Amino acid sequence: MKLRLCFTDKGGNTFRHTPIADLCFHRMAMEYVQQDRLDELEALLAGGEEVYIRAGLSRLYKSKNGKQGFWMQANGVYIFPGYYPE
Repeated sequence: MKLRLCFTDKGGNTFRHTPIADLCFHRMAMEYVQQDRLDELEALLAGGEEVYIRAGLSRLYKSKNGKQGFWMQANGVYIFPGYYPE
């Protein structure tokens, strides 16, 4: 299962459907998903004063219609102050 996030940066730009490539965060989040504890996961994320996302870009992608570009992904998700209890 792929996890994606939606976020708004400090400049007011909104990014939707951003894939999460942080394997530690993915494993932890999937435990919440599999146990049907999404409210707890959202509370954990909302409980931090700051949430930082380390963004990365994919290799150059060329579509069938000739367009090319890069995919953005979240390589790290960090909550300060705080930690993942698991």
